[in-house]
Amino acid sequence: MVHLSPERAAIAILLGRTWDYLNDPIIGHISDRTRTRWGRRRPFLLFGALPFAIVFMMMWVRPNWQNPLASVAYYAMAYVIYDTGGTFVYMPYFALTPELTEDYDERTSLTSFRMFYSILGSLIAFTVPLIMVGTFEPQNAPRVFTMGVVFGLISAIPLWLVFLFTREKQEFIRMSQPNLKDSLRASLKNKPFIFGAIIYLVTWVCFDILQANLLYFIKYVVQRQEMSDLIMGLIFVVGMITLPLWVWVSRRLNKRIAYAIGISFWLLCSAS
Repeated sequence: MVHLSPERAAIAILLGRTWDYLNDPIIGHISDRTRTRWGRRRPFLLFGALPFAIVFMMMWVRPNWQNPLASVAYYAMAYVIYDTGGTFVYMPYFALTPELTEDYDERTSLTSFRMFYSILGSLIAFTVPLIMVGTFEPQNAPRVFTMGVVFGLISAIPLWLVFLFTREKQEFIRMSQPNLKDSLRASLKNKPFIFGAIIYLVTWVCFDILQANLLYFIKYVVQRQEMSDLIMGLIFVVGMITLPLWVWVSRRLNKRIAYAIGISFWLLCSAS
């Protein structure tokens, strides 16, 4: 639709994703040191929701020029700006979850609810845009931008709702924070954190590779393109249904054992 080869499109994505892991600790550092009457996380949801919606729309603009290098530059810039806007709301939102309660099991329940709606959102994002756009052809570019506007505006609403219906604990708001250098030094000395971060990295590299290639696998390997919507929808639905099971397992045993069981089961399914 925008006349970019996969290789050139990958350059724009690479630049955006590279900026993502650089800006996360920076914005997290800013959020930790924010002090307002609304707390240190919630203001980012209030004031960051609309800018996030706007930069999301930028991702779906089709430039008028035909120069592929200019298009790569535009989409790389749009991705970097979008990711920055996204991180300003994502990081405080994720950090808010463990600060709503200090109870171990309540945090697990909160995370499971968050993951349920994340999967539901993924299901909607996979199906509704196809209905709105139809086929991804150059003549349908205005529909693509309309889809971006609609979803961008809708994405701001949950962030405002979280701001309205949550409250931060005062002990976390008043907590003093070390500087960025000391924070990084403490993180590197925390062996369980490093171990968990490596596990998270390896796990999500595998998941992201699978997600990025699954539709191609369905189309070109098993040659069932006409069933791709059904297969993807089934994956999302099963994920939502089984979330309570994994919450129960993590409470009954513990998170480490639940993770080991889950990743082993996923390995067997992937190998089959």
